[in-house]
Amino acid sequence: MARDPVPMLEILSHFAPPGLPTSAAALARAYPRFAQAARASVYAEALANPPGPLPAAVSGLPMDDRRAIEIAREPPPYRSESAWGAWFASLFTISKAMIPNGGAPALEGFLRSSRVSAALPLAPDEIRDQVEFLVLAGRRDLDRIREVGPTLLEGPKAIQDPVFRAYVYVITTSACLAKPPDETCRKIIAMLDLVPRGSPIIAVLRAHQAAQATAPP
Repeated sequence: MARDPVPMLEILSHFAPPGLPTSAAALARAYPRFAQAARASVYAEALANPPGPLPAAVSGLPMDDRRAIEIAREPPPYRSESAWGAWFASLFTISKAMIPNGGAPALEGFLRSSRVSAALPLAPDEIRDQVEFLVLAGRRDLDRIREVGPTLLEGPKAIQDPVFRAYVYVITTSACLAKPPDETCRKIIAMLDLVPRGSPIIAVLRAHQAAQATAPP
């Protein structure tokens, strides 16, 4: 269940999204836990100028990451469910490093660029919905996450891609717990009881749920 970093703590704490660290590469050399932030910086640079050559720093990434960047930078110029599925899978891969590490504005800038905006109408509806969810997660737009998340969880992609479904569930549940829940959110939160124990992320969500239940009105 969603082992990659997610913006859960900022959502639950109502913190603003972090900024992209300018010295991420130096931090990563000194403290390996900053590797995701360094990776987010490289992704942001690669998405800033898709027609141009890849930044030199990309060569230092694992092959799978380099391939994900190459695919994400080139949305399919035609209608093909499989091609758009591969494109979103690559976009999702790099977004999981960018969104929690300050790269959300760069990611949204790429997705709102004329290059991507011109291609997205050719994508299946569910792909466009998934792209919009990533933008909402990056913005910490809790109201829209609470609207869009439940629909995505019931869509066909949720069954086909359990990793993306887990990501949507964690983000949506965080948004539901961050504000007084409505009926739909109460159903989403109740699903925590069905998730096997062992995930630190789910443990935090359960703890927040328990704290809310015992808090004075």
